Amino acid sequence: MTLHIFVAMPFGIKEGINFNKVYEDFIKPALEEEGYNVFRADEEIKAGNIRTDMFQELLLADLVVADLSIDNPNVWYELGVRHGLRARGVIQINCQRDYMPFDVYTDRALRYHVIDAIPDPDFLDEENKILPSVGFSCLEISSYNKILEGNIEKY
Repeated sequence: MTLHIFVAMPFGIKEGINFNKVYEDFIKPALEEEGYNVFRADEEIKAGNIRTDMFQELLLADLVVADLSIDNPNVWYELGVRHGLRARGVIQINCQRDYMPFDVYTDRALRYHVIDAIPDPDFLDEENKILPSVGFSCLEISSYNKILEGNIEKY
C-alpha cells in the first residue's frame, strides 16, 4: 500500500524563498523516491470546495509535511487542523527560522538549506535522504502509539 503525504507550505516566492522549487527539487522527489504518494493543494485539478478538500487531506494523509520557514497563516492553520484531527504524523521542516513558536517548539523540525532562493545543491543529496527517513520514523512512532493506546484494530 502506498502511503500518502500531504504537504502544507506556501506557494511561489515569499521572503526570499522559492517554495515551488523547494517542493519540486527537494520535498516531492525525496519522498517519491521512497515510494510515497506526495500531494500539495495546488496540484488538485478537480472542481469543488477547497476547504473540504484540504480537511480531507489533513485527516486522511498518513503524514503531513509542514514547511514553517515563514509565518504563513494558511500553513499554520493547516498544521493546527492536523493536530486537532490526528495525534501524530507531522513532519515540521524549515530553512530559516531561529526559533519556533511556543506551541510547536518542543516538536522536532528538519532544517533544510537554501541559497539564492532555491534548495542548496551542496546539501540537497543529504537532505533528500534525511526527509524520507524522518517520515518513516514518524510513521513507526505513530503505529507504536496506536498499539500502546489499545487501538491495535486500527493498526
